[in-house]
Amino acid sequence: MYNIIPLVLIDNAIKYSLPDQDITVTVNDSYGTVSVQVESYSLQINEKDSKKIFKKNFRANNAVHVATEGSGLGLYLADVVANANGFKINHTETGSSSRKNDLTYVNNIFSFYIK
Repeated sequence: MYNIIPLVLIDNAIKYSLPDQDITVTVNDSYGTVSVQVESYSLQINEKDSKKIFKKNFRANNAVHVATEGSGLGLYLADVVANANGFKINHTETGSSSRKNDLTYVNNIFSFYIK
């Protein structure tokens, strides 16, 4: 059941990144804790939207401009699975931003830890 979460995070990274951007997936298994991290240079999630990205059917305004397909269910379902299994999906941004086609891109990191 956990395997849906990395797939959703990777799919979103591909969908919302600029073409030809690298996406880094890191999986570590250490002393009974598995950590998974998906990192991509993709659309910035503004502060207002960051509180809603795991809500059912929510799609940020920027997301609609980049990828017309999508129903706002991916992160919602991933979050439901994570919560049902006692862990949380985290989102952070790092580094500097850049603009292209009137949209802002940053280094987005989605991660979770399973004990």
